[in-house]
Amino acid sequence: MEDRVQTLRLKGNQYFSSADYRKAIECYSDAMKIDSLNAILYSNRALAYIKLQKYLEAKNDCDKAIQLDDRQEKAYFRRGIALKELKQYKSSLNDFQQALSIDPKNQSARKELIDLEKFLAATKSITIEPIQKSEELRSSLPLETIRLSSQESRINPISDDLSKRIDSLMFQKYGEKQNIQNFVQFEKTWRELSNHDLKRKFLENINLQCYASIFNYPIGPQILYEIIDVLNQSEKLELVFEILIEMTKVPRFDLNILLLSAEEKKTIKDLFTKFETIFSAEKIKELAKQFN
Repeated sequence: MEDRVQTLRLKGNQYFSSADYRKAIECYSDAMKIDSLNAILYSNRALAYIKLQKYLEAKNDCDKAIQLDDRQEKAYFRRGIALKELKQYKSSLNDFQQALSIDPKNQSARKELIDLEKFLAATKSITIEPIQKSEELRSSLPLETIRLSSQESRINPISDDLSKRIDSLMFQKYGEKQNIQNFVQFEKTWRELSNHDLKRKFLENINLQCYASIFNYPIGPQILYEIIDVLNQSEKLELVFEILIEMTKVPRFDLNILLLSAEEKKTIKDLFTKFETIFSAEKIKELAKQFN
């Protein structure tokens, strides 16, 4: 029985290599009739479905493969691809991260993760709801919700003077202690802040004990780096050091550091160089090794 399954699987692989994906699916399906508990068969068939742009079928096969073997790195990666095409981006990100946690050297998963994060950051949109009018002012035509990209929404730029006044008010607001209870609150404010100075002020004024709750969340590498980059501008090095200690408690923190580029890691190195003016080499080394 095992020989027959192996023969069908290899035959399916040959068809796949020849780009005959339908024949490959037939072979994998025939093999499953003999061995329905073979995770590799489901993972292989999922890839063939992806090539045929049958993403829901691919996702279902990956679900089965992972159910049979939760260490199936390829199944997580392939499900991530399928979910991305199905526009289930959050689940897709999670699968790419899971694939990397099993195999940190998976460059394809790393690239997909970074590309998807960049895509999501670039395509955030603003929703403009219909204006409520009185009956006599309403048109007989139905109103629709219109979605504008962040770039399209910049029709009337704010004057420099008004912008400075807004920044001044924001500085006053974030110059006070911030009682942020969780990452959701943190991210909402973080995205509203327009520049590094405001973000630095915000970070410096969050109650230190709140960081434990903020970082008790699977934060992705992009926002972690943004925080580090802003902290690199702060002169409150003792506070920055304490914030970085809390940051290391982020779930899968070591994976996030692995996903950073060489340029981003240089920013971290520059920050730790500043610590040499106030902390002992031993204390710095203890924390720095978690950022390598």
